[in-house]
Amino acid sequence: MQMILAAVLLVMAVLNVFLLFVIRQIVVITNRQVQRHFTVELESLGTEVEGMLERLAEARKELQETERKETAPQEAETTASVARGLSQVPGFSHPRYRSEESLETYRYIRDHMKLDYSDYIRQALASRPQPDQVWERLRDVMDKLDFQTMYGLLLMQDEERETVLERMLTKEEQAALEQAAPLDLHPDFSDRMDAARQYMKLHDPVIRVESGDPDVRNRPEEEGLRVEYNPQIHEGIRLHMGAGVLDYSL
Repeated sequence: MQMILAAVLLVMAVLNVFLLFVIRQIVVITNRQVQRHFTVELESLGTEVEGMLERLAEARKELQETERKETAPQEAETTASVARGLSQVPGFSHPRYRSEESLETYRYIRDHMKLDYSDYIRQALASRPQPDQVWERLRDVMDKLDFQTMYGLLLMQDEERETVLERMLTKEEQAALEQAAPLDLHPDFSDRMDAARQYMKLHDPVIRVESGDPDVRNRPEEEGLRVEYNPQIHEGIRLHMGAGVLDYSL
């Protein structure tokens, strides 16, 4: 009787392990499908913007040709007259550091490239994958391993370090670290942590938007979205999702 009971318990244990494995695989496959869908959406948005920019460039070229034909004689005479007057000023020299062509292009795009960036952000938020459990556990690991703790761990021997990590991290956190950066593939601790950070970057569910508008710093927080001010951006935005970037900026 005891042998039968033991056999039943063994079968149930095997079934439980099998079910956990199946559920885990389903979660992994679902996340990959969502990420592929998001990538397709981003590529579609990028194609749309590229087409719009091409049409703007063609329209600008036609407009320049028309304006050049109409104003070239008058501008040539005015420029020559001004240059003659300025050349008589002691110490004056003509500036050579600006590209008029670049300035004209910037002014034209600023005046005509009116894209609805908020719509792209909404579509990206709707397509973003949900955070997986490994990513969430790794975030907890990184919170625990601050700079001072990491420095101390780097100075330890391997066996001592593993003992300390087992004491610091929960079983779930240890399992997440092993899945993202297996110890047999990353025996060096520093390399292992770099691999874990790379996993977090690739699976980060938060969409990051860079903008050159200082007012974005006053934007209310929104779940799944982080808006940052970048003074190097003059117009448009940069949209980051995981390791992917869509650049709609100048």
